[in-house]
Amino acid sequence: MWNDNKSCANGECEKGKCAKMMMPMMIIVLVLIVAWVLVYSNSSKENSENMTIVNETAEISNNETIETMDDKQEWTEEEKKEMEQSETTDMNKAEIITNTISSGYREYSPELLSANTTNVLFFAATWCPSCQSADKNFSSETIPSNINLLKVDYDTYTDLKEKYGITMQHTFVEVDANWNEIKKWSGSFNVTDLVKEI
Repeated sequence: MWNDNKSCANGECEKGKCAKMMMPMMIIVLVLIVAWVLVYSNSSKENSENMTIVNETAEISNNETIETMDDKQEWTEEEKKEMEQSETTDMNKAEIITNTISSGYREYSPELLSANTTNVLFFAATWCPSCQSADKNFSSETIPSNINLLKVDYDTYTDLKEKYGITMQHTFVEVDANWNEIKKWSGSFNVTDLVKEI
């Protein structure tokens, strides 16, 4: 390839062999540089477009928030209170619906009384062995979707005991959506017993 007697650095090589070899290498390097510039410029352009989209989205969101806040500042105090009460009521309704759907057997709470199901109050005491046995069964069995079984603490809810004339634990009272008594009985130990009584 190189002539030992002639130096390439001095330009004394045979018929420009060095220049012929360098030309393809320079073309390859040039192609790589051009490719890198194209790739880099495209990725910069995409990043720039993405940043523009993100900035526009953030700007729109900020403008909507500012407009909403401006609108809210124009409301009267009464309107603000009504809006807050409405939001609270909606949240409470959603919570009640969630609790009603989640299970057919729950601890008593007045909000859990449902207009579209059979409501049964189960007066149970923690010290009553038959109540605890029934409680275990109701907790582990599937309550039909049309039955809303609410466990009422016998020792806590004396007002309900008086209202329905409850004189002993392990008593069940079926009530309508207005809390009117439909039927009262004692001794159901499982879902099958309960369904027979309703």
